[in-house]
Amino acid sequence: METWRILTTEMWRLREMWWSGVFALAAFVHLIRAIIGLPLTVGTVSVPVWLSWIVASLAGLASGWLMQRALTADTCCHTARAGEEFAEAGSMPVTSCQGDRR
Repeated sequence: METWRILTTEMWRLREMWWSGVFALAAFVHLIRAIIGLPLTVGTVSVPVWLSWIVASLAGLASGWLMQRALTADTCCHTARAGEEFAEAGSMPVTSCQGDRR
């Protein structure tokens, strides 16, 4: 059972790191588009360059926030959440977590 808890925590961290990378890539692409001023047309609508500055900022913030969550994740908190999900079925006891930062 302890191995399962460790794997659950690592899966949470890997998922948050993966999504952080996706948002970082989106931020990078929009930043390059905004700097160079590349035109973008979706269907018949022309997307303004200023929108890429906003999207790059928001995607960069999301990337940083997710990476910070992944690097400072508390093992106990992930275990408690996983325990709460399975406690209803009675297959795993719920554990408590002190100092839940999420």
